[in-house]
Amino acid sequence: MRTLFLAAVCIAGFGCNHSSPTQDQPSNQSPVTDSAATDSRYPLSPDSGAKIVGSLSTASAKFGSFTPPTVSLTPYKVPGKDGFFTIPVDFTYTDPHGKKWVAPANTITNGASIPRSLWSITGHPLSDKFRNAAIIHDAYSGRANVGHARHYTQPRDSTNRMFYYACRACGSSSIQAKTMYAAVVLFNHRWQPGDKTVAPAPAGELRTLTFKSAAHLIRLQDPSFTRLDAWLKRNDDKLRRDERITPADTTQI
Repeated sequence: MRTLFLAAVCIAGFGCNHSSPTQDQPSNQSPVTDSAATDSRYPLSPDSGAKIVGSLSTASAKFGSFTPPTVSLTPYKVPGKDGFFTIPVDFTYTDPHGKKWVAPANTITNGASIPRSLWSITGHPLSDKFRNAAIIHDAYSGRANVGHARHYTQPRDSTNRMFYYACRACGSSSIQAKTMYAAVVLFNHRWQPGDKTVAPAPAGELRTLTFKSAAHLIRLQDPSFTRLDAWLKRNDDKLRRDERITPADTTQI
């Protein structure tokens, strides 16, 4: 299966020695960058006493809003892990339908949980373009928040969709928000409202390659959210069942 998938990803423009630079990065698409990615303060050690405060890019109100507009992050020690923070006050995202999603004070977050090897695609986990969205998403699904008031109180699909709109409210472009949405669908664990335990998060090389293929196709095609959602869920289901991924699965959304 791995050989067939690697061939499919090669067709999609990843991992091919003969690929031109424009295949991975179209000439009209600027690389995703953020000052945090090159700032020596990031990621902060959980033992550091420093606080960081992110700015919020101006975005159309149709994607929702945050109250307060941004929130400070205080380093928090998670045994064996770096890069975690807490928030000092309740932090609310009101989505385009008027629903309020609340990250209570003391919610634990590490921003977007993205492997360092994928930062060149997504940007730094604490990028202003999706940091606030990640805080809200962590309140409802982050492993470190098991037992907190909001954790697993909403369906997975609704929570992930909220994350997409919250990214747009942070100032992410359509392409960047869809790329981040692909990451939470493919890399986040599954849950049902009311669950008390955390299922293992999916992992593996094929899943990483599927995400890279998704990110590439999103940049090339900028598919509708509905088409992207169906594509991601179809391939996520195949990966969970260890089914074969074909070239057709990775070359068109």
